[in-house]
Amino acid sequence: MRLLLPAVDRHARARRARGLAGSLALHAAVFALIALTPLDRHSPSRDTAASSVVVAFVPPSDARVEPNDHALSEGHSAATDSAAPLRVAGFNFDVARIRARRNTLFPFLTLDLLFLQGLDEQVRSTRRRLVNPFPPRQPPTVRPPLSLTDAAVQGVIDRSWSRRERWRSFSELAVLISAHDPNEGGVPQLLQRYLDANILQPYYQSTTPDPRFWTILGLAADHADFIDFVRGFARRHPSSRTTTELLFLLDELVQGSRDALLILLDTNPPTDLERTRLADRDAYELAVAVQRQYREWLAPRRLDSAGAINARYDEIRLRLLSTIIESTPGGYRAADARYLAGEIFFYQHNTPEAIRWWRAITPDAGDSYAIAYSELLQELTSPSGLSAAEVNAILGGERGRWLDASRRRLRQFGHTFNTF
Repeated sequence: MRLLLPAVDRHARARRARGLAGSLALHAAVFALIALTPLDRHSPSRDTAASSVVVAFVPPSDARVEPNDHALSEGHSAATDSAAPLRVAGFNFDVARIRARRNTLFPFLTLDLLFLQGLDEQVRSTRRRLVNPFPPRQPPTVRPPLSLTDAAVQGVIDRSWSRRERWRSFSELAVLISAHDPNEGGVPQLLQRYLDANILQPYYQSTTPDPRFWTILGLAADHADFIDFVRGFARRHPSSRTTTELLFLLDELVQGSRDALLILLDTNPPTDLERTRLADRDAYELAVAVQRQYREWLAPRRLDSAGAINARYDEIRLRLLSTIIESTPGGYRAADARYLAGEIFFYQHNTPEAIRWWRAITPDAGDSYAIAYSELLQELTSPSGLSAAEVNAILGGERGRWLDASRRRLRQFGHTFNTF
């Protein structure tokens, strides 16, 4: 996901439009106090839902589902949906896809990301090996480095922009990622620019709740595809700059998944989805059934409050960010990962741990959060130290920059924060 729901994500992530697929055959979580508050990934509120991203991809040929005992029972599957899309408030929604993927709408909770552990182990094992100080000349890479002009890169970024179908629009990037060198050339920067410009989008609730509800679920339906894509790529390239960018993509999707789950659980179908009920009774009953299904799955796992859900997703994000720091080559974007991890701890009211992560930052002008973490580092070295008010101001400034950039980007494609 990276979709971005209205201002409810306290893990703000401002995106600036600057320096920024697995095989050539693409196969590719309560109750948030959302109320009428707009959702966006850059809000410090912990009890509101926020952002999300997404694209759509088909798992690569070597992709497989990791064994786990958390997946929802297939017994929850419902009857086949009608072929016709749901049309409500002037938008068409692919309800059939949501129905078909109802058991994997929140894969970061229902599936085990075992490949991250394997990735860490593989990288550590490689770094423990004795290295020949005079290694033989490396053979030329099988894949050429990507070389595109700035205009061509912007063209790819613009063509991959989507308000509702991120996975499908990701296909061109997926091909470029798979066909080119994961370290040399322009693929890592292309991905970074994609994440900065396209993924985090504010999704504010309009006067009619139905469109945002179905948009969010539709984006969530693509998350498993992204996981499959990243899993396959990371197995082949456990330590590369492109792998690092793809792990940042998963971090964005984790936030979107959380926001989508909170919105799902907070929705009151009889009132919030009245337009859906009038337009398509089967789609309305699907919404009711999916909400009931996940409430029943979450309750025995003690994920029955917004706080518990936020905490669980924080754990997942910290796992991803730690993997980035451990596996990224030459410290590439490790400072961004440390910034985001510190942000998580700060919003958990664990300021000492946040400061510990931030102090370890080595600045890099090419990072996406260089402005924010540079301000944090400057305050940390000041005689008075860093106060909570100063941190809030810095994180708020980052969110403000992201909102400004998002507004301009949405306007470019004829949208506002509450259109879908």
